[in-house]
Amino acid sequence: MVNLSFDYLGANTVVLQTIQIMNNVDNLAQLLEVNSVIWKYARDFQTKEAQRKSKDGRKRRVVVMDLYAYTVSLVLQNSMAIGLVSNDRGATLQRQLQESNDFDTYLNLTMSLDDIYQRKTQIHFKTAGGIEMFKKQSHICADANCDKKSRITADGQHWCTKVTGGRINAALACLLRCSFEEDRSIEEMKQCEWRCNKQYMSLAPVHWDDAEEINVKLKMVDLQNKEITIQQNNSIALPNY
Repeated sequence: MVNLSFDYLGANTVVLQTIQIMNNVDNLAQLLEVNSVIWKYARDFQTKEAQRKSKDGRKRRVVVMDLYAYTVSLVLQNSMAIGLVSNDRGATLQRQLQESNDFDTYLNLTMSLDDIYQRKTQIHFKTAGGIEMFKKQSHICADANCDKKSRITADGQHWCTKVTGGRINAALACLLRCSFEEDRSIEEMKQCEWRCNKQYMSLAPVHWDDAEEINVKLKMVDLQNKEITIQQNNSIALPNY
């Protein structure tokens, strides 16, 4: 699919999403395994692309939007709020996750949440058959007894976009901005990608007081893969992101 995007759709940048926490995953080790593959694929692609001599002059990039990290932040904060994990333990883990500087370290740190993640509660869904289902307390429930549902996901599968969509869109915009500067080195791209994920795929506050105005040129390709400029305008962005 990545090569199809480059070769047939005219893309210059492909954004891969890590797999988020969801109800049907038995344990976090499963997510660590698949998300590690996603991160390593992106890193290997960047290395190979730097060594490849492009015939058409295009610089192809693959970057990662860490949805897994975002859902970890949401689940951890919710678990602290409903008493599944102590505030001291939760605050320590939040700090360690925020300070991690590579994906392996981050993924390994999240395994300490596995015991919390696997706690389930039985929920009655109002369906034609009156189905009873077991759901993960850490992201479904808004209180210890699960008398109230959380705002982040109603079923443990789909994340409520009214609550989560803003950061997802901001992360995507930030990552695409990283790719605008074609002369960025691999290391500079990694740093830009990491900053975007740390800022938006987390619960870190977004301060707009220090925002700066930047020029954004929107481009796309036509059916013959020829690049065409659609619009040029000004946009507000955080410095260094």
